[in-house]
Amino acid sequence: MVAGGDYFVDKDRDGIFNHSEVEQWVPEEYRLVEFGDFQVSECKETPLQLTVEKVNKSSIVNVQFVDAETNEVIGGGDYFVDGDGDGIFTHREVVEYVPEGYVLTEFGDFQVSESPLQLSVVKKEKESVVKIQFVDAITNEVVAGGDYFVDKDRDGIFNHSEVEQWVPEEYRLVEFGDFQVSECKETPLQLTVEKVNKSS
Repeated sequence: MVAGGDYFVDKDRDGIFNHSEVEQWVPEEYRLVEFGDFQVSECKETPLQLTVEKVNKSSIVNVQFVDAETNEVIGGGDYFVDGDGDGIFTHREVVEYVPEGYVLTEFGDFQVSESPLQLSVVKKEKESVVKIQFVDAITNEVVAGGDYFVDKDRDGIFNHSEVEQWVPEEYRLVEFGDFQVSECKETPLQLTVEKVNKSS
């Protein structure tokens, strides 16, 4: 029981009252889930029990963000998670609280009951340097290449548009899409280019 008491109902004095006459007394943060008409005579001596549910089913969990390299707690706190009240929350519900300059390295679902919870984070790299080679589509020869700065948003992914400026003159890129920074740190990413036909 979350609340109760004696309440005035049945203004028309017909011996019946409706759930709408007691909704105003439902405790804050709760809502009535039992509806209909009720007999006044049945509630004079024995209390009528009406079912209510919490409006916000969120839970508060304590999360600590731990630097994966130093093993130090670098941030954390109590956060509202699990809006559906099923006892499980996902990493997406706490990612906004990751300390600035860090990214979460643990993903998936967690139990609310696991609180306090420690989640690993790593420092964001400001920009990443990747190795790229531009390969002629016809001759299969490397026509240019080098180390290039990419991934300004530091999400570990870069797009072909970030390297188009380094495509050799007289060539155009013919390979498009997103690429993983981690795959191009040691082993060069080979991107296909083709000669631009300047003949008129």
